[in-house]
Amino acid sequence: YFMDPSYETNKSYTKANQKAFGRSAMTKVINIRRGLATLPGYSFERFNLTQIESLGITREEILGLEHLALTPSPSAILTLRQSHLQAILLEQKRQEMNGVGDDSMLARLSALASRKSVEQAMIRAGENIVYI
Repeated sequence: YFMDPSYETNKSYTKANQKAFGRSAMTKVINIRRGLATLPGYSFERFNLTQIESLGITREEILGLEHLALTPSPSAILTLRQSHLQAILLEQKRQEMNGVGDDSMLARLSALASRKSVEQAMIRAGENIVYI
């Protein structure tokens, strides 16, 4: 592996760059949320990314920010992720205590814990939800 001596100065972002990107992203999120609030009948739960175009925002502009801009409470995202992780870790611990190693059970639990997030992502993408 060759270590490029110019990488740090020419090809990476400084902490100041990262902070500026973060501020810029949050400003975009705030402006998007304000715009969405003006749409008649707007609902975070049933929002579709194609509706964003009515605000003059392209999908590319919101890509990567949709989870912040299109969630009723962005701070709830962390709670949701933590609860998913906690469910998996608790099941792993239970299996370990019982001398069981059931990866398929962990996969089913993970899918179940992720279901709401998957549904929201599909709605936002304008896809139909298909339950298996």
